[in-house]
Amino acid sequence: MIIKYTTFSALLISVAISAPAANSEERNESLVLSVENDVFTGSDSNYTNGISINWSTDSLSKYEPGSFVGGVANLLDFAPGFDSDGEDDHLLFSLIHEMNTPSDITIVDPPLTEQPYSGILLLGTSLYSDRGDWQQTWNLRVGAVGPITQADHLQRAYHQWSGADEPRGWSTQLPNEPIFNIGYVRSDNWFESQLAGDYDLRLSSIANVEAGTYATALGLGSVVEIGKDLNQTVTSSSLGGGIGSFVGVGAEPTQSLEVSGFAGVIGYAVGHYLPIDGNVFRDSRSINDREDLVAQFGTGISARYGNFIGSFAVTFATNPNDRDDTLDVGILSVGWVF
Repeated sequence: MIIKYTTFSALLISVAISAPAANSEERNESLVLSVENDVFTGSDSNYTNGISINWSTDSLSKYEPGSFVGGVANLLDFAPGFDSDGEDDHLLFSLIHEMNTPSDITIVDPPLTEQPYSGILLLGTSLYSDRGDWQQTWNLRVGAVGPITQADHLQRAYHQWSGADEPRGWSTQLPNEPIFNIGYVRSDNWFESQLAGDYDLRLSSIANVEAGTYATALGLGSVVEIGKDLNQTVTSSSLGGGIGSFVGVGAEPTQSLEVSGFAGVIGYAVGHYLPIDGNVFRDSRSINDREDLVAQFGTGISARYGNFIGSFAVTFATNPNDRDDTLDVGILSVGWVF
């Protein structure tokens, strides 16, 4: 089943990339691979690994209504603030796989005070709109948690290949269950100033609300960014992924190296978080004594040169697991504009 799901998702992204469009010789689309791991921060924060493949469109005004992109945009045109053929509107398609484990993977039956084992597979669609003084993103995600994601086999195989400790508690992982989540992120520009060398400084507020079986939370914070073409390093946030950026959205090939960076803080009120609270519709392991308020600090840097795009970001968060240590995660992204 997992093979069929992954194959279908890959085929969907492949069809989307090759779909016909108006002015196709002028469009700039991007394909980005992102790897998320606590090894990038030198910590062991239970979050084992996450990987995603992300494809973003050019301006939706460049696509014909009968194309794949135009059809999806028209289907989602009901979303407030989103224009299915807008000049400053884009779609982002993502295939996401993540693993979560307790702190000691050598224990066959981890204590109930520890984060449970879980594998999560998601297919996401993001609707991004830039309105000059403010930006918004709608995030739609569907997928599954449980053995169907094959996370247990993947981690065992990798640890056997790398010589790491064998993860022995996957028999206790969260059971199979479908996932549906919707999220909305809005960023309002408070202050902008042009610096030397065509670099800009921008201070923005950021608000995020998520609801569904993966995460239900409300977040508020602020972000400062510095760089060229800041609208092309779209800052977003989520309870699971922290503060980061949709690298490649609206990006165009450059003639020189362009670098931008960001730093931000955000606080969350958490109603439900799957890796900690477990399944919604089925009995599963969970941590009952968790924090309802979580704080995150994130910082990162993005670079573009020619058709290459890339970024590295880290998020340091108070642990919802009601522990004194922080949940530190790094995200490395590399991609290509074509």
